[in-house]
Amino acid sequence: MPDEKIPAGKALRVPCPKCKTPIEINDKAFSPAEEAPAGGPELPQIEESVPPQSPREDAYPLDMVEEGVHAALLCVSDPSRGAILERILVEMDFRVFHGANVSSAVSKIHHNAYSLVVLDESFDGGSPTQNLVLGHIQLLPMDMRRQLFVCLLSEGLQTLDQLAAFRMGVDMVLNLKDLSKTRNILNRTMKEHFVLYRIYKDELNRRA
Repeated sequence: MPDEKIPAGKALRVPCPKCKTPIEINDKAFSPAEEAPAGGPELPQIEESVPPQSPREDAYPLDMVEEGVHAALLCVSDPSRGAILERILVEMDFRVFHGANVSSAVSKIHHNAYSLVVLDESFDGGSPTQNLVLGHIQLLPMDMRRQLFVCLLSEGLQTLDQLAAFRMGVDMVLNLKDLSKTRNILNRTMKEHFVLYRIYKDELNRRA
């Protein structure tokens, strides 16, 4: 319908040619201010994209070491305690890697072959009875679990308490009061552990 046929300031009701439904038309329906621009509908402005941040090192689950090098996973949230343990493990010729949180630690355990895992019972907000990394280690298949020596750092359990270690599903308990003795205790206990399992594996192979 031509614009001049529409009375200024008034509405005009006309039936739809197809369905006969009345349609109201007024001069505002064709206001120039609401017409689409000649170049088509205006596109929303896109903000300049922010460059993606570089992924953190702990986001990668693979910890590669050279052949013959023993790897250790350190799951300790307290920075000062972690620094002490890392220095001791480096002196013991371990290549030390860190679990940043529960998710990181579990992923690393699944994707790598560590000789040693040092786990604080309070790691990432855990507790002696609610430690998700410890719970995951307890559920590992036996062939995978036997490759790991797990040392649990505890505030309440006594160092080298074998019954407590068995109950917690770990190989050794180290009380935090004995942190300075970590090297001597770990050296002796790990040596005894792996000698025992070497005899066990030899016997299995002999019977096969």
